[in-house]
Amino acid sequence: MTIISSLGRHPPNRIAVRIGALDIGYGRLVADVMAAAASLAAKGVTAGTKAGIRAGTVSNGHSYANWVAHLAAIHLGAAHVSIVESSSATAALQAGMIDLVIGARESLDGLPSSLKRIEFDCDPAIPLAATDAAPPPGDEASAARINLTSGTTGTPKFLVWDSKMI
Repeated sequence: MTIISSLGRHPPNRIAVRIGALDIGYGRLVADVMAAAASLAAKGVTAGTKAGIRAGTVSNGHSYANWVAHLAAIHLGAAHVSIVESSSATAALQAGMIDLVIGARESLDGLPSSLKRIEFDCDPAIPLAATDAAPPPGDEASAARINLTSGTTGTPKFLVWDSKMI
């Protein structure tokens, strides 16, 4: 069973995410993830892509858009890492850990010019747009989570967690 299909097993109106006073049901969450996966796939994100994710606001890596982008990357089988600071993106690019960064327009400013950028935002307060585009079948088993840490040395280190380890 995939992560997305397990989310879809919940009643669509059951609350999946609460953002302030806004409640988002599982139906909307899954629809947003599938729409994001279709959009990202159309822009070249596939299994094997190594994506830095900086969606939502720069100061809030835990925004709804950020979670939707991570779930869409998982659905597509991409490796993904949260990018909070421009220096993290630079370190990840230099280490060969990312191919591109997915993020809101303002969060992509200041990133290395050699890094491919995919603009992405997802506002749960905006009604979901109807789309005919369907994401390709996911390969969630090939997805990997990349964690960036400086440990105690201050030198960036990358830990890759594949689906077998989780």
